[in-house]
Amino acid sequence: MPNVRPTPDHSYNGERHQHHIPAVIANPKSDTVYFEEMTRAVFQAGMDWGVIRARWPKFQKAFKRFDVTKVAYFSPDDVDYLLSAESGVIRNFRKVTATVQNAATFLEVREEFGSFKAYLRTFDAQPYALKVRDIKKRFRHVGDTGAFVFLHTVGEKTPPWADRKVTGRPQPLKPQPRGTRPVR
Repeated sequence: MPNVRPTPDHSYNGERHQHHIPAVIANPKSDTVYFEEMTRAVFQAGMDWGVIRARWPKFQKAFKRFDVTKVAYFSPDDVDYLLSAESGVIRNFRKVTATVQNAATFLEVREEFGSFKAYLRTFDAQPYALKVRDIKKRFRHVGDTGAFVFLHTVGEKTPPWADRKVTGRPQPLKPQPRGTRPVR
């Protein structure tokens, strides 16, 4: 999709896109909101976002309304329940266990910075890429697009959709004399 930008109605240049970038939550009030939105970004990765939206009430119930402390201390039996059809969540072992581990990381961030919001504020004078790299390093199953969606949703400054990737971008070609192969 060349030269596309999300619009307020979540379409791209007037055409509906398969993904829905969630509405911005202006100034989230608690770590619970940040944790819920990160979890949504984790589960949306590689999935039809409409499926996640449709099942989200079941996610909220299964993950104890995203109470960070409760989820951080989920037992193996709790994880088994989440992976059962009865829970109603997407039964992806890696995403479920990442969510439990991310809750524990949220507790570490809270201990170190006081809140998740305070952690994000430490990046205010830094480039977007540094914030994304740190989030990807600390939290499981969060990639470039997941970090972009998460940060956008919680009202953080993000680049345009097309510029969301932080890693893996090809280097520009170096100018070469005519008739020679380009070198990267």
